Amino acid sequence: MPPITAPPHSVHWWILTLLCGALTGCAVADAPLRVGCYYFPGWFNADRWVPIVEYGGRDPVIGHYRDASPEVQDWHIRQATQHGISFWVFDWYCHYRNGPEEHHNVALDQGFLHASLRERMDFALMWCNEESGTPEYTEEDMLQLVATLGERYLSQSNYLRAPDGRGILVISRPDRIIDRFGVEGTREMLATMSDAAAPWGGLFFACIQAPVAPVLERLRDAGFDAVTRYSYADEGMEPGAREAPYSAIREAIEPLWRQAAQEPILPLIQSVSPGWDSRPWYGDRALVRTGSSSEEFGRMCEALKPCVDPDLGLLVIGTWNEFGEGTYVEPTWQRGCSMLDAMQKAVFGVDEPHEVLAPTEDELSRLTYPYVPAHMEEQIARQGGNLIINPGFEVDWGWVYYDDSAVVYSSEVAHTGSRSVLVTREHGGIKNIRLAPGVAWPHRANNHVPVESGRGYRVGAWVYGQAELAVALFDEDTHWLGRHITVGSGGKAGEWTRIEGEITVDDPEAASFDLEVVALEDRVFVDDVGVWRL
Repeated sequence: MPPITAPPHSVHWWILTLLCGALTGCAVADAPLRVGCYYFPGWFNADRWVPIVEYGGRDPVIGHYRDASPEVQDWHIRQATQHGISFWVFDWYCHYRNGPEEHHNVALDQGFLHASLRERMDFALMWCNEESGTPEYTEEDMLQLVATLGERYLSQSNYLRAPDGRGILVISRPDRIIDRFGVEGTREMLATMSDAAAPWGGLFFACIQAPVAPVLERLRDAGFDAVTRYSYADEGMEPGAREAPYSAIREAIEPLWRQAAQEPILPLIQSVSPGWDSRPWYGDRALVRTGSSSEEFGRMCEALKPCVDPDLGLLVIGTWNEFGEGTYVEPTWQRGCSMLDAMQKAVFGVDEPHEVLAPTEDELSRLTYPYVPAHMEEQIARQGGNLIINPGFEVDWGWVYYDDSAVVYSSEVAHTGSRSVLVTREHGGIKNIRLAPGVAWPHRANNHVPVESGRGYRVGAWVYGQAELAVALFDEDTHWLGRHITVGSGGKAGEWTRIEGEITVDDPEAASFDLEVVALEDRVFVDDVGVWRL
C-alpha cells in the first residue's frame, strides 16, 4: 500500500484523528466469517452529488468522487479491507430485455474491474430487477441475462462464490420472477439458469426478503438458495409514520433473524444496517431513523452475528455508500471511520480504532468531479437572474446532444469567455440536462426551468451560424410531453448573432422546460444562452 498522507485540511485531519485513532497498520484478525458491503454505484455524474452537497453533513473523505475511476475504487478497497471487509455486492442495473444500464454500472465495469487493488476484494452482484411496469420475463430473457453475467463477471477470478463453487447472485425482487413463472416454474427457471452458467461454476440465488417462515418456505419451494436483506428503512416503524428511532430496527428484526436461524428453512446471508435517513433524495417524503450512532450499529452487529449461517459464513452491510438514503459506513469528514470500527469490534473483536485513509490534494483532484452544481439559486443570483446554469459552457456540466451524448466544448470560437459548444447536423441539437436519475424534485439537480403558472420568460442564445432556438416541455416526473415552443431562428455563418424571444407556458401538464438549440447548417457554435423571468 502506498503511503497515505494527510490532506492540507489540518482541522479536518485533527478531528478525524480523534475519531479514528492512530493505528496505521491494515492487519485484521482471522475470523470464521466474511463481511461485505452493498456498493451503491450511483455517483456516475456530478449531478448525483447535488442533493448530498445541499443537504450537508455527508462528505466522503475522498471527496465527491467519480464512480468510474479505478483510482477511486482503489481507495474504497483500502478503506474497506483495513476494517476486515472482503467483498462488495454491487447494485447491478440490467433491464431484462434491453440489457445492462451502462451508465449506472460504470463503478463496476470501468472502476472496480480495472482497479489495481481489485484482487484484494471479491465481488458479487445484486440484480436490481426493479423496472417500471410488470416485467414479462421469458426463458430467452433469463438466459441472455446469464450470458451477460457469465461473460462479464462470473468469469472473473474474484467473483464471490458459495462453498459449492457457484457464483452468488442476489435478486432484489424475487416476487417478480415468481409472479411471472409461478413457484414451480421459477424453480425450473432458476435451475435452467444455473445450468446455463455451468461454464462459470453455476449460480447460487440469494434474494431480498423478510426472514419470516411463510415467505421463506415459498422462496425455498421456488428454488432460491438463501435469503438476505439490503437495508432497513421502516422496520419497527408505526404504520403511516415517517420517523422512528434507529434502535427500534434491531428490536424488530432480531427476533425474526434469530428464529430463522434456529429453525432454518433457507440459509441466511445476515444483513446489518448503520441507519436510514433519505431526506437528501426525498425531502419531506423521506423515511428517517433517528439516533443512529456507531454504538448502536455495533449493538446491531453484535446481536445479529450469531445468526450468520455457519456454512455460508457471510454477513453483509447495507450499505457502503448510499448517502442519499443515509445508510453508509464509508468514512466521511463528519464521523470518520467510527461505523467501521464499531463493526470490526462487534464482529471480529478488534477493539483498536483505525487511522482514516485520506488522499492528498493532488490525489483528490483526480478522484473527484471538478464541479458539483449545488446551491443553484445562489448561482442564479450571481448570473443576474439567468435560470440556466453554466450558460457560457465554461465548465463540463449541464448539456448534452439530442442523443444524450456528451457535448463537445470548443475553444475554436467563443462569444464571451473561452469556450462555446459545437453543434452539427449529425448531433441535431443541444439541450440542457434533465433531472438526475434518483433525485427527487424539488432538489434542482438538473438544468431545467420550473414552470410558474402565468409567468412569461425571455429566452435567448448567441449562435455562430444558422440555428433555431426552442424550449421543450416536461411533466412533473421530467418526462417529455412531446411538445416544443419555438422561440426563433436566425444566424449567419462566420459571425455571432443573437436569437431571442419571449414565451409563456400555458400547458397545464408542463412542470418544467429546457432550452434547445438546433443546427440549421453543418457546423454551428452556441454560447451565452439564458432564460429570465419577465
